[in-house]
Amino acid sequence: MRLARIVRGRAVLRTIDRPADALGAVDGVVAPTLVGTRGLDLVDLRVDAEPARLDIVALAALRARGAALVIGVSALPRSGGVLDALIPTADAVTTLTGAAARDIERRWGVRPTVVPHPNAVPLDLVDRPRPDRPRPRIGLDLGADPASAARRLPMLAVLAAEAPARGADLVVDLERPALADPRVAAALDALGDDSAVEVLVHDGLAAAERWRRWQRLDLAVLAHLPPAAHSQRLEACYDLGTRVLARRDGYGPDQQAGVLDYGVDRDGDPVAVDVVAALDRIAEPGGPGPWRADRAEREAQRRRAGLALVDVYHRALAEVRA
Repeated sequence: MRLARIVRGRAVLRTIDRPADALGAVDGVVAPTLVGTRGLDLVDLRVDAEPARLDIVALAALRARGAALVIGVSALPRSGGVLDALIPTADAVTTLTGAAARDIERRWGVRPTVVPHPNAVPLDLVDRPRPDRPRPRIGLDLGADPASAARRLPMLAVLAAEAPARGADLVVDLERPALADPRVAAALDALGDDSAVEVLVHDGLAAAERWRRWQRLDLAVLAHLPPAAHSQRLEACYDLGTRVLARRDGYGPDQQAGVLDYGVDRDGDPVAVDVVAALDRIAEPGGPGPWRADRAEREAQRRRAGLALVDVYHRALAEVRA
């Protein structure tokens, strides 16, 4: 079986002869507009919060040639947009959690297959010892996009006021382009020289360095997630043993038991009392307890995910060829 998995503006080509191939090595990477030239049996389109990146014309050409279509949904936009046309006509739909599956069925009348996210870091890091720290470390990533970084400033304000008061260190991570928004620069300047607050500005990090930084945290605050979204970073933190705080209206709490959550107000800003409650959990003696993936279970989950995806692909092909 030859397929293209389209993820965030690139098409990953795979040949699948056995379940492990569904998550294994790739044959190549091309632009989505070129997948129609590759003699494919199936297209697995992964949809996050930006489905407009899809080249509808290229996909229509593939469908006309008899290629099966599988839609993998990791985030649901507030308005269906292109999903209103794609999901009802797809040969199969997958998603990562039961909560997302129920929402997709409610909105489009299609029941997806749930394939939970497997490990998000290399397996040899899943059981790597965590570093010892004298004080809890709370991490907030402002990202690279200036506007997105500005939207996370209300969370920064709560954390900067409350984390040091609980004997915790706050680590603020951002890429240099985020400083182009004067609100971001001003907020960082306002942090002053507080020894309990560390600001890390960089030009992008290699994956290994990101994982190292995340494992040095006791709590990773995922303020970047939109509502109705899953998070690969959440899975990476679970692999590394770093507890996560995520929006209550996202799918984070359904991805892994033990995710700490917070509500948002009408403006989408965090409810401070929820954030403070999470900080109290982290700062209490012994913290909330260990929260980490088991390597053997992650290996088994990866095998199950490969089997489930291959089964979905075969069923989708059967739909097309019926």
